Amino acid sequence: MKTTTKSFALSFLLFANITNAQEQKVITLDDGSQIDATTYSFMNEVEKNNQLMSPMACASGSNLVTFYATNNAQRGHMFDIFANNCVTINCFEMNFSAGTSNVEIYTKTGTHVGFTNNAAAWTLIGTALNVASAGVNVPTSIPINVNQIIATGAIRAFYITRTTLSGPTVAYTNGTAVGNTLASDANIILREGTGKEYPFSTNFTPRQFNGRVFYTVNPPCVLPIELTAFNLKKNRNSVDLTWNTATEKNNDYFTIERSADAEHFETIGQLQGPETVIQTKIILIPTNNL
Repeated sequence: MKTTTKSFALSFLLFANITNAQEQKVITLDDGSQIDATTYSFMNEVEKNNQLMSPMACASGSNLVTFYATNNAQRGHMFDIFANNCVTINCFEMNFSAGTSNVEIYTKTGTHVGFTNNAAAWTLIGTALNVASAGVNVPTSIPINVNQIIATGAIRAFYITRTTLSGPTVAYTNGTAVGNTLASDANIILREGTGKEYPFSTNFTPRQFNGRVFYTVNPPCVLPIELTAFNLKKNRNSVDLTWNTATEKNNDYFTIERSADAEHFETIGQLQGPETVIQTKIILIPTNNL
């Protein structure tokens, strides 16, 4: 897969009830361990960690923080970032339980939903050896240069994980629904994601990223294709999707996605993108799902 690949999105939303951890005496984490629920106070942790968020983990023009208020943990976490403007994701800070371990960061174009157990769909960005946690609910910098561009209107998924099968874990918070907006600013939207057993194993949903994204706003991104036509047409119980490209450069494939609310997307198809003019017709979406 070429790292310069871009995808087009044509998109659903899972709902779950959030559990009030503060009403429980004991919280059982995704790794099977237990903690005292009274140890964690959302507002206290937010106020405390607002004073602990500098210096920056890497040189960046902007950053977006969620919070540091864990009530759960597992080896890793997958989540999506949507770009309102073209950005380069530079690096991450994250919440880790106590200990030292190697850390890996993976990425893929489009959402992580539907690809949580498909290792072949992901590209390893880098590995950081012997990363020492600064402590639970305290930012830990991950010394991996991410340097991933997200074009305006596009989604990119990330998977941050510790590589040990036992020991330190990635700390996160139970969520409301995969794909819901967790944190946002004028440039990016960070969405609720999936807790992961290592590697690419058991899923725990929904889970909220505890950490900070460091990024740089870019000039308008140059896509690897020149699109000249894009059309949808109802055809009995299905929809015909057609498009034309005048040029394609370093474009590996097109990912087709759908949404019920124009915010949360689901992958429903993929087509190769030859470096020639292309016209494609595919019947993908039964009308009873529109």
